Amino acid sequence: AQAMQIPSVPLVVAVIDVDNRAHLYAVPSGALLCTIAHSQPIDALAFDADGERLLSGSRDQTARLWRIERDGTTGAMTAREVRTFVGHGKEVTHVAFDKSGLYVVTAGGDGVLRVFDASNDSATKGVELMRFEVGAAVVEATFAPDGPRILAQVGNQKALVWDFADTRGVVTLRQRG
Repeated sequence: AQAMQIPSVPLVVAVIDVDNRAHLYAVPSGALLCTIAHSQPIDALAFDADGERLLSGSRDQTARLWRIERDGTTGAMTAREVRTFVGHGKEVTHVAFDKSGLYVVTAGGDGVLRVFDASNDSATKGVELMRFEVGAAVVEATFAPDGPRILAQVGNQKALVWDFADTRGVVTLRQRG
């Protein structure tokens, strides 16, 4: 199991379980708040900066965007799936939001970084905006804090910086050798 805390909500933690689910718990009570699920094991989780959305990546080759909602009266928490991101040919092992929360990056065993629109008004409905085929499995990927770049670890000994400031539309970039 893996765990991560919602940045702006210090009393909630998300834990990946072996049953194709991730559970959100209250801390320190340990009370189960809500659960999300995929059809195969979940390998990655990321909260947006506000703790209002959760992104999950799975061996089912999808990433899913969940809206986390708390009832103001009862305090009950629910997670509602709002979008599914598809396109990977193998497991999705890493997911991340950009600083604005408008974009997400997914990465995985197929050696492809994918950027998707995660805004509320998205007309893309989960279609990738751009991708970078790096070849080897991507171990980790995250947005740079200061601009339109993605930092990624590819395999065990390679790091790359993808600057996509001038990229428009759906494109495929292939890295040589």
